[in-house]
Amino acid sequence: MRFSRKKLVNHDIGPNYRILDALLSLRLLVFPWISERKVFQKIHKWFQVYLDNGDVDNNIWLVDSGRTALYLLLKTMGLSRGDEVLIQGFSCVVVPNAVLQSGLKPIICDVEADTFNIDLEEIASKITKKTKVLIVQHSFGLPVDMQRARQIWDKYNLILIEEA
Repeated sequence: MRFSRKKLVNHDIGPNYRILDALLSLRLLVFPWISERKVFQKIHKWFQVYLDNGDVDNNIWLVDSGRTALYLLLKTMGLSRGDEVLIQGFSCVVVPNAVLQSGLKPIICDVEADTFNIDLEEIASKITKKTKVLIVQHSFGLPVDMQRARQIWDKYNLILIEEA
């Protein structure tokens, strides 16, 4: 099969993309002064009730994507520039980019051959004084052994982010 620029598919359009999503995006581009504030207030309220959290404004952020969420999470953790974040080598480029854009240093860890998840046995050899965060990702729906990941998190006093 030959590569054709005419058949290039944008990776941002997922399987749940609908024509209504395109119309909403177009409306927001053409008529940016039309506020979606009431919709966001309803969503905030729903999460507030669902999580039984009275302090919703300080704990729930609505963002446009997982990449933005990871970036904001890393930026608000009080980490210092150059602190290290352990990530797996087989991942979407979004993960290392969010780490770099946050002023942190991604440390790439090998993956297990049978699951493509982070190799938890290798992690100890990668940890330094500057290592602060461990991001575990469940590849292809195959779960990471979270009990072992939590043991590492506890032993080295790391922040654990589970990207499910």
